[in-house]
Amino acid sequence: MSKVNQISRMAAPESWPIKRKESKWVAKPYPGAHSLHYSMALNTWLLEVMQLAKIRKNIKRIITAKEVFVNGRAVKEEKMPMGIFDVLSIPKLKKTYRVTINKIGKLTLIEIPEHDAKLIPAKITSKKTVSSGKHQFNCSNGWNVLSDKSDYKIGDTLFFDAATRKVVKHIALKTGNTGFTTGGKHVGEVAKIKEIKEIGDLKKKKTAVLSEGNEEWETSLDKVFVIGESKQEIKVQ
Repeated sequence: MSKVNQISRMAAPESWPIKRKESKWVAKPYPGAHSLHYSMALNTWLLEVMQLAKIRKNIKRIITAKEVFVNGRAVKEEKMPMGIFDVLSIPKLKKTYRVTINKIGKLTLIEIPEHDAKLIPAKITSKKTVSSGKHQFNCSNGWNVLSDKSDYKIGDTLFFDAATRKVVKHIALKTGNTGFTTGGKHVGEVAKIKEIKEIGDLKKKKTAVLSEGNEEWETSLDKVFVIGESKQEIKVQ
């Protein structure tokens, strides 16, 4: 395997839950929607986190046999990036998992019920107007949506049906809704969005004030992923 398709274990993102001294190299995911910090190659998940086999060659056989599904579809590419909130299903094991990030900032898999797996959340990261006059909304997982809806905003979350890949729910990034913190001191925590504000004069920065119980904290708005209104729509912990 070429070093181009590998990354040194010691240089891999701190969010990767891998053994640093097991060997020198670990698979590097192909470029995709997810950043390196929030994703790993599919074969790394299966080999090092789930430990479905002892060697990479056997993991490749499992994937090639179409026994692994990501977001409802069979995957054949072993270095496909699988990132935060993606759903991993292995029908033979009757197991379904979602990628999330825990309270020590490590990517992890949590087992989820079948009905939860039907929802794939994605944050709107950008938008543009296309020739038809509609808006194209680009999402954090690489999917995009053509819509004339004016209430979709950057930072909002769209919940897709895994089977049809159509939007079934829209949750706005606004006060009162429920957010999941993907970075910072309170990474991996679910809390209410108490306030959204801008700080700075020339180069303004958006931050969010979140609260859970008696605790309250402030974090960069781009570290907040909305997962529900009065309560969370999906299991993330």
